[in-house]
Amino acid sequence: MIESAIEGGILRLSFSTPDSGNRLTYGAMISIRDLILAAEHDTDVRAIVITGKGPDFSLGQSENLADEEWPIEYAKNNTEGSHGVASFIQQDMLTAIRNIPKPTVAKLHGKVYGLALDIACVCDFRIADEHVEFKDDRVTRAEIADTGITHVLPRLIGQSQAVRVLLLGEMLEGAEAYRIGLIHRLYSNGELDNAVSSLLTILSTMATRSYGLVKQQVLEELDMAYDVALMHSMAIRQTNVIQDRIEGSRAFIEKREPDYKGI
Repeated sequence: MIESAIEGGILRLSFSTPDSGNRLTYGAMISIRDLILAAEHDTDVRAIVITGKGPDFSLGQSENLADEEWPIEYAKNNTEGSHGVASFIQQDMLTAIRNIPKPTVAKLHGKVYGLALDIACVCDFRIADEHVEFKDDRVTRAEIADTGITHVLPRLIGQSQAVRVLLLGEMLEGAEAYRIGLIHRLYSNGELDNAVSSLLTILSTMATRSYGLVKQQVLEELDMAYDVALMHSMAIRQTNVIQDRIEGSRAFIEKREPDYKGI
């Protein structure tokens, strides 16, 4: 089950089944996908935070996915046989989180395992409690990582570190995850809540339209040659209007903080 609420320009999504380790069912994944897609066009949403209730962020996908009823909307993608559960639903959820042109924050604590690691990695920011643990044991369970983590993780922490997690299934504790760059910030002594709240306050008052376009540039230019990236950036500049630019210029001239509307 996914709980959601919009307050102060922030969409808060919470995994809310701590008794099961906040494991994600098909229904939960589709809910996350739909809530993210709706938030993209909701002017009341300026930033998104994903959290988990209870002692752990999430232990990943449900252990009983193979026994769940396959969603009707994915009927054409239903596969049977020895390959296990198809990942179309996981991929759609993760793509929605990764591509939304609004700030996304993963607030991490406890165990962040399997599919939950995917979710954290496609968020813009990963802020964690010092006791957090990351693990991906798909290879040790003779499974394929077909959710995009093999594309995303090496770009976040480098190939040599990614193979530790993906191929050996090594567990990363908070300090090590921070050292290799998986986490943006690591907090102790109950400071996580205040730190994430402060970050969300900044993100929810930014020039959201500008943020989204630069985010698009970063994601799309990752694998481009430099000269191609320059042309791509110019094309984005020439084909998009940021109305907040007027307010930004006025605030600079008037030596005050800008009041951006996110448009």
